[in-house]
Amino acid sequence: MELIKKFFRKQKRAFLVDKDNQYYALNIPFATKVGRSSECDIKITGDLHVSRHHALIIFEEEENKFYIKDMGSKHGTFVNGRKLEEGELKELKDGDHIRLGKSITFTFKIL
Repeated sequence: MELIKKFFRKQKRAFLVDKDNQYYALNIPFATKVGRSSECDIKITGDLHVSRHHALIIFEEEENKFYIKDMGSKHGTFVNGRKLEEGELKELKDGDHIRLGKSITFTFKIL
């Protein structure tokens, strides 16, 4: 039991935080799918400029780093104002600004 408690205490926690200060937890150590589809872990509603499978956020445990990847969205994924190429892995740092499509914005937070 102590080993389990120790594991969960050391587990990284990361979130996407929207403009209303709502926190969306990432699935660490698994990848987190973001988009309009009901299959996505973080579901975006009300914006047709967000694709059904828009972006993927990955935690690489060996590197202890987070990455985001555009999944071929029509209107793009942006990190700190720079558009990602389809399939490009971009490292995320605490405080990075993410935009999906034309208007959905998040701040990446590590706790």
